[in-house]
Order: sequence, then C-alpha cells, then structure tokens
Amino acid sequence: MTGFTRHAAVVMAGAVVACSVLAAGPAFAEGSWNSSLSGVAIGKSSRSWQDSHRDNVKTTTTFSGCRITGNASGFSSATVTLYDERGLLPDQNMGSKTNRCGKSDWGVMSRSDRYHWTISKLNGASYENVLRLSVSSIRQTY
Repeated sequence: MTGFTRHAAVVMAGAVVACSVLAAGPAFAEGSWNSSLSGVAIGKSSRSWQDSHRDNVKTTTTFSGCRITGNASGFSSATVTLYDERGLLPDQNMGSKTNRCGKSDWGVMSRSDRYHWTISKLNGASYENVLRLSVSSIRQTY
C-alpha cells in the first residue's frame, strides 16, 4: 500500500467512526408534543404522556397566544398544576406554576411514569366559572 493510499484509508476509517458516533449520540429530548386550547374552563386537563426517565430533560409547558374571555381585563395568567399518574393510587400533585403566556418549568422528573397537567386557576382565581382560556400554541417537553 502506498503512503497516499494508506493515508486515504485511515481518513476514510476515521470518517466512518465519526459518523457512527454521531448517529448513536444521545437524544436531546425523550418526547414532546404540540397542541392548543380553545375556550376551556378551570379544571381542563392536558393529554397524558409517558416520561420513561431515560434522559435529563426538564418537563416544561410553553404557552403562546393566550386569551381569556369572560373578563373585561383580559389574560394575566393561567396556573398549571402537574400531576404524576400513579396507576391505582391517586395522582400526585407535582406542583403548580403561574404561566403568564410563556414557559413553566418543573425540572427533571425523578421517576418513570405517566403525567398530565390541569388548569387550576385563571387570572389568579380558582373559582371563576365564566372565564375561558384559549392558547394558540402549547409546546410540552419531557
């Protein structure tokens, strides 16, 4: 094998190894989904998702394009409560975040399980039955 051919073979082998490493690299997020809300009341829950706890991605909920009807002052916040669905046991409250039409961050979940969130307050009130929330874009990551 000549010097040039040997060098080309080494370069090619290095490229194959580099491509294999890049292809097998870690995922940046185990999962995510997009959705929207239209005219929902306090108590509305999101769909459930499975966080298998295979990565260190934070559980975040991002709202954009938020509106409230039923109140002349408009949208100020939606309180979102995250729940761990524990099978036959009652769902475990993982905490509430006040979302002002941005990102709510619950951090990395510590166990593999199913999760969902519920709208627990609108504009700071948990009892208002005339307020309705619309969110044009929801991005859920986990």
